[in-house]
Amino acid sequence: MASTIKDVAKSAGVSIATVSRVLNKSEKVKEETRTKILKAIADVGYKPSVIFGTQSVQAIRVFIPENSFEEFGPLFSGIREVAESSGYEAILYPVSENEKKGMSLYEEVFRKKTHGVITVTRWMDRNLCNEEYFEDIPTVKIFNGKLKLNGRNSDFNFDSVGVDSEIIISMAVNELIASEHKRILVISSDKSYICIEDTKNIVDNLNHENPGIEIEILKMSGKSSEELVSICRKKFYNCLGKYDGIICQTDLLAAALYKVLRENELNVPDDVSVIGMGNSSFSEYLLPSLSSISFPKEEIGRNAMKMLVERVENKKNENAVSRNMIFSATLNRRESIK
Repeated sequence: MASTIKDVAKSAGVSIATVSRVLNKSEKVKEETRTKILKAIADVGYKPSVIFGTQSVQAIRVFIPENSFEEFGPLFSGIREVAESSGYEAILYPVSENEKKGMSLYEEVFRKKTHGVITVTRWMDRNLCNEEYFEDIPTVKIFNGKLKLNGRNSDFNFDSVGVDSEIIISMAVNELIASEHKRILVISSDKSYICIEDTKNIVDNLNHENPGIEIEILKMSGKSSEELVSICRKKFYNCLGKYDGIICQTDLLAAALYKVLRENELNVPDDVSVIGMGNSSFSEYLLPSLSSISFPKEEIGRNAMKMLVERVENKKNENAVSRNMIFSATLNRRESIK
């Protein structure tokens, strides 16, 4: 098996970030440490990419969940627009939740010169600091709120931009409650804008604030619309008809749910109301048209890239304060709510 940058760090007794500095020919490393790392590279047989440290392109790595371009494509369009006008190249990386695949992606990033990182995936958040991979790389996080690592707030200095998870879920739940729905299901997805941990906390609070209303959570994961339909069939086998309102954390998930409900002769919205998230281009063309929460995806992408450019060009300022930019969301009520 080929050796990795992690093997070099372990052999030299330093952090991965320090190995990265040596590979990038950074002047921030003591000569003694540099010599030790170069010896470790030779000892473990690590072979950096031939293009490492020689790229003329100012590369920005953008990480999104695997198989989720329908949801996150507009974000990347906004990121790329600002990147190109600022002299950078935004490169898209779909990230698997599989830890082994995720770690190999880290390796790819560190074999190539990286000027900045934008992450739109929970896997990256959970593992971002474990090995100090991004200690020296300007980073902006989208949608996921404040980074937490093993239950504690991270000490790393990241900017973030997105929407407020609590406001979005509360908006959908309160809309259903106002329409006299009493048994509500929130379906969480690993491809959504809101992580399952945040969803659980928000739903617990909403249950406490609304006695007499039953709000439950169902977690779902699928790589394609066909997989989502198949998973919906299995998950709903024992609970079809139990809920009068369902909130899906992506519009694609809502579309899959539509199909399963029709197969079981349940009508939207007569038997159950449905709300999606993302206001995808197809949502208003579903039958009935899907009510969905929208937020300015391209604008969020543009601002994430602007913040990252400022980070990159102000990299020497180690006292830069973390910034958090929140955008508003809107519920587009259509025919799917009774």
